[in-house]
Amino acid sequence: MFKHLNHGGKFIFDVFIPDLKQLITGFDNHLDFEGEYEKGKKVKRFVTTKPDLINQLINITFKLEWDEGNTTNSGVWDTSLRFFFRYEMEHIIERSDFSKYSLLGDYYKNKLNQTSKEFIVECIK
Repeated sequence: MFKHLNHGGKFIFDVFIPDLKQLITGFDNHLDFEGEYEKGKKVKRFVTTKPDLINQLINITFKLEWDEGNTTNSGVWDTSLRFFFRYEMEHIIERSDFSKYSLLGDYYKNKLNQTSKEFIVECIK
């Protein structure tokens, strides 16, 4: 990303802050979203997680259920997400070519705190 930016350009990204309880116990078929994808058509998302602490991965199975006509359909998607802790994230950025960076708690530019759910990283070339 650094090479593609003009001088003074910004690279902004977010990374979720790991939930320590989830890292230890995982989730089993947890309903984490329910809403409409079109007026009158509902969708639900269920999540099962299996943490892999040695490799800093959360292995996730998403199960989606959605209304289509008079039937309920479902699909399953498996993926892995790598998690980072604060000082690891800072160390990675400090080793990059970016001249400065800031680590924020949300996209409203609030400081990182105990209630933050994600790291918002703003790197400047």
